[in-house]
Amino acid sequence: MNQYSLIFNYRDNKHYNLELNSIIKKRGYQTYEDWILKNQIDLGFTPLCAVNDRNGILGVCGFLKNGIIINKVSVNSLLITNQFVKSKTGNDEMVYQMIKGVINKYERIVDLFYTFSNIENDQTLIRNGFKKVKEYTYFMQWDQTLQSELSVVKKLSPENNVKDLEFIKDYLFHSAKENSLFSVKEDKDLQVFNLLKYYKNNIYYLANLDAVVIFSITGHTFQLMGLYSKNEINIQTLLENIVPKGISLIEFYFVPNIKNKFVVKELRKIMVGEEHHRSFLYIRENTTNLEASKFIFPLLNRLK
Repeated sequence: MNQYSLIFNYRDNKHYNLELNSIIKKRGYQTYEDWILKNQIDLGFTPLCAVNDRNGILGVCGFLKNGIIINKVSVNSLLITNQFVKSKTGNDEMVYQMIKGVINKYERIVDLFYTFSNIENDQTLIRNGFKKVKEYTYFMQWDQTLQSELSVVKKLSPENNVKDLEFIKDYLFHSAKENSLFSVKEDKDLQVFNLLKYYKNNIYYLANLDAVVIFSITGHTFQLMGLYSKNEINIQTLLENIVPKGISLIEFYFVPNIKNKFVVKELRKIMVGEEHHRSFLYIRENTTNLEASKFIFPLLNRLK
């Protein structure tokens, strides 16, 4: 029998909040949860705690209630974030029970639960009814003799310039969903966290298209990692404005809303700044059939 109970609503309990902060600082340094606490942000993110009979917090599991738009159809979704256990040796059973607690509380109102893991066969998630699903990136051939059209491309610096950060946030939070066939809404803080930690050197503004773009270039491949505009953007026009001469391949890290012949490949590693690393998506579906689609979660909406 478990020697702890699960607590959801304790925002007004100073004791629990102090213990929560202590565990995350020790076990979750530089994570999304650590960033949330340091910046005193409490919108969206909800922590669940395992508490013993002396009111001591033994473990933490956070979650975000949000929504996913798939081909213009909106579904209710919930992202399970990181789990932290007070004990240095960890406790797989406690992590399992905390995740199960979130599922039991919300399964009647959520269409889809999802989370990310760097473990290819995460048994704690699998025991809770999650499946590891494939994600896909889209590739498009490009004429490397083409010279990009004359356009003003301004590099933005959100880490060192508050005005740039607020400017970017305005585009992130009010972006037209038509630019991607798969998008996530209502997780603004997670987008800002990922932007500042992983992609702060890859953000540009195109004045003539009024769009914020996240991209990098590796060899002859142009990697388009994000597109944010208050208007629907013709992606072909966008590429003609920013892709330099010598590029032969465009790689999309979102599902582009463009009629073109794509090569679709299974995602093996994701772009994190200028590097690649493993990130596996796990989902538990109640009413959706996302597993049958060839999609990718946008980079700013992921837990790395």
